[in-house]
Amino acid sequence: MKVGAGQAFREMRSAASAFQPGDVLYGRLRPYLNKVWCATFAGACSGELIVIRPSIELEARYLAFLLHSDAFVEFASHAVSGDRPRIDFGTMGDYPVPVPPINVQRWIVARIDELFAEIDDGEAALARAQDDLAMWRKALLKAAVTGELTADWRAANPPIETGVELVNRILEERAHIASKRLGKRRDKAPEEITSAQQRLLWPAPDG
Repeated sequence: MKVGAGQAFREMRSAASAFQPGDVLYGRLRPYLNKVWCATFAGACSGELIVIRPSIELEARYLAFLLHSDAFVEFASHAVSGDRPRIDFGTMGDYPVPVPPINVQRWIVARIDELFAEIDDGEAALARAQDDLAMWRKALLKAAVTGELTADWRAANPPIETGVELVNRILEERAHIASKRLGKRRDKAPEEITSAQQRLLWPAPDG
């Protein structure tokens, strides 16, 4: 909750806590959910949030990134138990916090921001590529069903027989193969094929 002008937090009757810009707010309920926020304005929050005010030797966003780390999440998750586990500041205080010089902390924060920006750019590029792929698939399908996809090939390879001629040729070849399998003469006409031979022929579609 953001505190408005003319209303002091001390005048409220609440179990909430005040926070200032630069404070780090940590959700104490179910720490495995990893709820961390670096405040950008002054306000008040419920008792379910722990307000951490970094010293001048600790960069707020550096601390926020540290609380987001897998190592701290694992530590906090194993430090509490129950169906509604809550961690307190005293328990969090057992976690060792590496504190390099403030300029190094700021460099780490800046580098993390750069890497996150690269990830965002990569995800945006991937989304664009997926959209382009979907459009390409639609265009390819349209070209296939309209004949555009094989137009050049068909122009360079005109048909040498009609569909009827092709079907008749296939039937003759199948009849010839069936005759050979039953030991008949190669020149036996298709109409002389027995019922036993006919069962060896594949039925051709009517259309």
